[in-house]
Amino acid sequence: MSYLTQNDLSKEDINRLIGSQAYRQSTHPDHNRLQTLVRDWFVKEYDKATPNTPWVNLGDCLLVGEGNLSFARSLTDKPKTGVTGMVASTYETGNAVSDEASKNAKHLKQKGIAVLYGIDARKLEQKLKGIKFDTIIFQFPNVGSRDPKYGHNPNHILLRGFLKSAASYLKPDGRILVTTVNSPHYEGAFQVTEAAEFAGYKQPVSYSFDPDDFTGYVHTNTNDDDSALDNHAKFITWEFRLS
Repeated sequence: MSYLTQNDLSKEDINRLIGSQAYRQSTHPDHNRLQTLVRDWFVKEYDKATPNTPWVNLGDCLLVGEGNLSFARSLTDKPKTGVTGMVASTYETGNAVSDEASKNAKHLKQKGIAVLYGIDARKLEQKLKGIKFDTIIFQFPNVGSRDPKYGHNPNHILLRGFLKSAASYLKPDGRILVTTVNSPHYEGAFQVTEAAEFAGYKQPVSYSFDPDDFTGYVHTNTNDDDSALDNHAKFITWEFRLS
């Protein structure tokens, strides 16, 4: 068996090796080599099945709260995202978007991507009818206000409303990706785990987010020209799946 490498092995081969005398007996001359071979195969298969980024296999996507539409554009230009279709939307109406948003919208439309304006992420049902998506994306949700609403941070209300509304637009095994600043303040504002439970999702999974991975992405807040990317150093993407 000296010719075998982990690239040659199928699941059936691995099961056979695990049951072999050489694998189970520490005194066998091939024992250590087979133990290493099997271990490395499982590590490789795990990495293949569970990538350390959520930005793959995106399928049919809906992006909400896009602002200048630069993240939607960066996804279409980024290799290996697995985007098969896209609807990009902004909260702003068409006559209120920036020049940059208009430029990015033109680029997206040339690629056959639908761009919608005046879409409230908390009330998708007002504008979207009968559409389902593999992935729904909301980058840096922020209402632009710190005034409490119903006794909570308004971003707390925003995330819960979005998750509730978006649930109806997910395909089976679909997912939602929400990126926020990674800090105790924002964790307290959004209360991500509690929001997932409230809206009927499983415990969310988190990934580190690096904006430098997305060429041309320039985040801007909804109500001003500030950017979370300029004012903070660490970011996190939360992945939600329905229970």
